[in-house]
Amino acid sequence: MFPVSLFTAEENHLKPVSRIFALFLITILAILMTGCQSGPKHDYPMTLVHARELESKDPPVAYDEFLDVSNKLSPTDKEGAAAAMLEGAQFAMDPLRYGIVSGFKPGTPGLSKEVLESIKNRQTEGFDKAHEALKTLEKNYGSTKVVLKAKQERVRETLEESIDKRNSVQLSYKAIDFLVNMTGAKEGFSYWFALVLIAVFVKSVTLPLSLMMYKSQREMQRIQPALKALNESLKDDPQEMQKRQAAFYKEHNVNPFATCLPMLIQIPFMIWVYNTIRLYEFHFAKGTFLWVGKLQHLAPGNIGANLGEFDMALLIIYCLTMIATMLLTPAPDPQQAATQKQTSIMMTIMMFYFFNQSRWSSAFILYWIVLNILAAGQSYYFVYRPNKLNPVVPLPISNVMKASSEKKDPQKPGGGSPKKLTPAQQGAAGSGNSSNQARRPRKPRR
Repeated sequence: MFPVSLFTAEENHLKPVSRIFALFLITILAILMTGCQSGPKHDYPMTLVHARELESKDPPVAYDEFLDVSNKLSPTDKEGAAAAMLEGAQFAMDPLRYGIVSGFKPGTPGLSKEVLESIKNRQTEGFDKAHEALKTLEKNYGSTKVVLKAKQERVRETLEESIDKRNSVQLSYKAIDFLVNMTGAKEGFSYWFALVLIAVFVKSVTLPLSLMMYKSQREMQRIQPALKALNESLKDDPQEMQKRQAAFYKEHNVNPFATCLPMLIQIPFMIWVYNTIRLYEFHFAKGTFLWVGKLQHLAPGNIGANLGEFDMALLIIYCLTMIATMLLTPAPDPQQAATQKQTSIMMTIMMFYFFNQSRWSSAFILYWIVLNILAAGQSYYFVYRPNKLNPVVPLPISNVMKASSEKKDPQKPGGGSPKKLTPAQQGAAGSGNSSNQARRPRKPRR
């Protein structure tokens, strides 16, 4: 699990920065993947008549108004709310209506490449918005006459066929489709097994960086007591502390930021896998896994009917594997061990919230479970087990304290190199007198 390395920061002055950095990345990724749920984004009357008038002028605003009208009617008029949302979805899924950009309609001859690309992006955006609206429609207004009629007319199925046809040209789509068909596209095996293969591939690619991270963690454990003593001895001189820290790391060939690189490398893989599963999501609706697709009648909405739907039990298992992965990463000292335990709980709660709010598909959660299990295995074999069989021997503190004392005050006895003296001073020192002037001869007694 990629956040582990940052949340087990090995030195006191890096811990706050690491936590903030990791939380920032995870929050940004969650926002990008789930979107921001908010109220009306524009100042408009929120009427169907006004929304229809905006269709040719500003399609995105028109779509937003359709949904806002639906939310406005929802408490008192379910049928009206369902009708408004369905109208907005049908508008967005029509590429000739939603694809208008800067007044130019799709199919207009003589358009520039930039306008054609903008129209294509707008149509793709419309398909995605319409699909989300139809899923929300069936979830919130499934018993209304409007939704029943839409199901009879196969509105959602028609849209999904169009989206799947668009997605099928993507390389990621072709890759996962190959893995699924390689095992016969069996609903109870091929789809989840393809996710396992992808997780194994990702972990294999990032293994060299993970080994680098594990080595850095072990080295940081070795030098942590001495580093802590060094920082304590120079706490009154921050600039000198930073210089001594840099020299200390260089002397012992330790990179304190080595644990950040593996996490950063895994972020592109995370985004790639998420997008790949989204591209192939309609096919994952054919896949099952253990109870997913068999026990959904026991808790509709919380037990997935297929791998394309959300499953609460898989989310709970994911959280448990996340905690296990974090706890298998040893902390350098008891204080950081307590901090690591608190962090693992905080991270788990946060990820549970994001996954539950976004209702990500079982396929995506299952992928992360497999990835966490593989990460836990690596942590046990390369970190936890070696620390048990061959505990880290801390660097002696005495040597570091002596070097720090010499650096801090070279004039103290035994500290630093002696100060060079002038010949006159040397002569005075040799005679036992610190004065540079020669003594006057004594007058003879009378």
